[in-house]
Amino acid sequence: MKPNPNIQVGRKPAGAHAPAGRDGPDHPTLADGDLDLDEAILDGRHRRSARSRRAIVDAFLELLLEGFDQPSSTQIADRAGVTQRTLFNQFGDMAALLAVVGERQTERMRELWPAVVAGDRIDRCGSFAADVAKLLEHAAPVRWALVSGPVPAEQVREAVETFAGNLRTLLVRVFSDELELLDGDERTSRLDALVVACDPTTWHIRRVVHEQSYEQAAAALQSEVEALTSA
Repeated sequence: MKPNPNIQVGRKPAGAHAPAGRDGPDHPTLADGDLDLDEAILDGRHRRSARSRRAIVDAFLELLLEGFDQPSSTQIADRAGVTQRTLFNQFGDMAALLAVVGERQTERMRELWPAVVAGDRIDRCGSFAADVAKLLEHAAPVRWALVSGPVPAEQVREAVETFAGNLRTLLVRVFSDELELLDGDERTSRLDALVVACDPTTWHIRRVVHEQSYEQAAAALQSEVEALTSA
């Protein structure tokens, strides 16, 4: 590294004098421009690092949505346009990466979360099922990667329970009129069944195991919702 010409160590320019009230050898001084340059370099590195992390997470999500159950680090790095070394420098291991992917997925789910709709029961069932089908088409691949991947069981359980709890709350709001007509045990049983019908793992079984098309899976979901909300 070449010495910085703005740092003067051990000698003074001709005619320079020590500050008043200060004895001893001269101290090195760093010009404001060098401080700004160092900060700019650090900012640039942080921005590049953040871009790399986002590209890696987005690449993982894209591959999952394209049908890759467990994308390899090579596939993810190639899709993100980074090296595997960069991938593991950013995340350490695949479990850490998958955990961040789960967090990003949670953000995406907020944008896709179904709204509370009005209308008669059949209309609400149709609108609700259509919205949930769109949500599950994005949620199911990531859920399957979480439950079948290296993420710690406690973290997987938390993600599953959070989704189920939010879904249960939504179901109560959308179908409050129908659920209020049922006694306690029957109401709980119907709600449990509705949560299972709308779960990402159930959607994965429809789409992957049973090889249903999106339209077939959405129609089956709507039929279950209609049956479980009927008197």
